[in-house]
Amino acid sequence: MGFGNNGLAKANLHGANDQKVLAGGDRESVGAGFTDSGDTKRSHFNERDRGDGGLDLVAWHPMSDDRNLVPMAFAQCGCTAEEFGMKMLEASPGKLALHLKVGYEWASYYFMPQSMLTNDGKDWLKYSDFARAIVVDRFRIIKIAKQYEINVREIMKSETIQEALETSFY
Repeated sequence: MGFGNNGLAKANLHGANDQKVLAGGDRESVGAGFTDSGDTKRSHFNERDRGDGGLDLVAWHPMSDDRNLVPMAFAQCGCTAEEFGMKMLEASPGKLALHLKVGYEWASYYFMPQSMLTNDGKDWLKYSDFARAIVVDRFRIIKIAKQYEINVREIMKSETIQEALETSFY
């Protein structure tokens, strides 16, 4: 499953610009899924989120029909290089399954702008602080962009690119 709107997988960003997020096709928004499920009430959520549990990205892979039980991934984005461990759990089934009922545990991703690569370029930096999430750090973002022939200079500020080049191994 990939992140993108390529006809095979779908992804929608959510958060600051309050875009509508869809889950499992065009049937319902994630916010509706949270607030309509079980005993969940709007008051159960932080006033800053929109009933989406604070999710930053939701992605799913359609399965050629309108039934539920499609592969899904939820993601959280963070900027801290120090206290990211708990932030990694924000999109996890452990935090959200009580409010969003799907038939399985979805994949959880955590996106961060820092490169969490050890100096030798072979392992995770601060791995003991990680929580259960698939981590996409700056190193991976650059490598994935390169793999899919995305011109990073077209989507990022030149200062960010220069900093990434100076501090990342590839």
